[in-house]
Amino acid sequence: MTTCSSFHTLDSEGSVIAELAADHKVETSNFLELIKLFAEYDLENDQNGKAKEEIEAVLPDASRVCQTPKTASSCCGNETNDLLVPGEVPLMVERLLRTGVCRSMEDFEFVPDKVSKEVAHLFADEKKEDEAEQDENVSHVKTGIWEVVTFEDDGTAKAPFYVVTGVSMTDRVDTKKLRKAIFKGQCSGRRPKLHLAPTSVGETLAGYKSGTMAPICHSKNMKLYLEETILIGDREHRILCGSGMFGKCLSIAEDKFMEVARSNSEGVELVSLIQKKKGIT
Repeated sequence: MTTCSSFHTLDSEGSVIAELAADHKVETSNFLELIKLFAEYDLENDQNGKAKEEIEAVLPDASRVCQTPKTASSCCGNETNDLLVPGEVPLMVERLLRTGVCRSMEDFEFVPDKVSKEVAHLFADEKKEDEAEQDENVSHVKTGIWEVVTFEDDGTAKAPFYVVTGVSMTDRVDTKKLRKAIFKGQCSGRRPKLHLAPTSVGETLAGYKSGTMAPICHSKNMKLYLEETILIGDREHRILCGSGMFGKCLSIAEDKFMEVARSNSEGVELVSLIQKKKGIT
């Protein structure tokens, strides 16, 4: 968490970053904009590393958030991440900070994605002694964006609306359960149509490419239906989900995840969503 005394460093006379902020009309208390300035700053012109020293005194995680053409330091710990544009803050970072729930990079991190179908084969032979213990404290959540169409009394289709689901990577959504959750307490003549949204539509609504979808922080607010068994009420439990970047997962504490989800104006609902597995009653 950034402190007032830390910000004094940037407000002091001769501060390189303070001058840069003034030039761009950015307040030195604006965390997100300062990160952007740091990302854009040409460190090769940074005399004696003063600007870097100043910004890192205030934002110790700034070098993990940003990737610059000169340093190629990224928030993902990977110097060759094609999705990180030099000088830009990853979209997920920007959106998380804008919720007001996550106040610093201490509230979340990015880790290698070893379970999504696009990259899982790359880690097929990799084993860790603590894998079983890790899995107890981590839930890998996959995202679905669904198109819902209801009908007028005369059978005319209404404009579709969209909802989001979050279930474990190993589970599948039961559409009957999802339909029941969406229309709980409502009566309709013709059964609404429900199917996964076309890829292009889902990408536009979420703001992420297919294969990197997160159940939170979308371009357009959509209600989230989250499988109730994912949450276990443990402060150490972490949610892993899409990050908007291929090969990287967002890792965030369960309670923070839910705070971010609830900041969505359309809301979040914990429901039973998954299909029963064969042999399980």
